[in-house]
Parts: sequence; structure tokens; C-alpha cells
Amino acid sequence: MKRYDDSKFINHFINAPLGLIVLESSRELGHKIDDYLVRITRELQPGADIDSFIIPIEEIRFANGDGKVVLKESVRGKEVFIICDVGNYGCTYSMYGMVNHKSPDDHFQDVKRVYQL
Repeated sequence: MKRYDDSKFINHFINAPLGLIVLESSRELGHKIDDYLVRITRELQPGADIDSFIIPIEEIRFANGDGKVVLKESVRGKEVFIICDVGNYGCTYSMYGMVNHKSPDDHFQDVKRVYQL
């Protein structure tokens, strides 16, 4: 079985510095992807000073259930990928003092909030 050449993928599709926005629902997967991309980048570009592609964010929920996402650094000029698991019911938030589990729509709304920034 022929193995896919990662270097061709990276060089062909990435035209700008890469950035990953990892939402709460997919932190474990996001960090695995980040580790993989850092390793591949260091192999393809020896001496590359890259520790992580993850863009720091803060996910905020208000008392009425509304939310917002704050980016902690600029994404200008970067190719950004948003990683989210819309089926993760393990994420919770408090609304009017009651604990709620995030629905797929709640996760999708978070993705839209990031995309509109």
C-alpha cells in the first residue's frame, strides 16, 4: 500500500502561515493535530522555530446562554482551520444558574462566532 507523502500536501495546499483554532469540544484532537503539524514542519523545514500552530482563544458564556469567542492573537495573513466536535455533549455551560449540555447547534454557533471575527 502506497503511503501518502505529507510534504506534497503541506507544500501544495498551505500558502500562508498556518493557524489552528481549537474549540472546547475538541481540545484533545486539536492538540494531536497540532503536535503532528509541528513535527512535520520541523522535518520539512529544519531549524523552524515553531512550538505550536494553535491560536489562543477564550470561550465566554453569559448568564443568558449567549456566548462569544475572543482571539488572543491576530490571524491576519494566516490560513486558519477551526476544529470543533459538534456532537460532543460533554461540554456544559451555566444558564440562569442551571447546567446545560451544549447541543450540536450550540457548537455550530461557536464556530460561526469564530468565523465572523
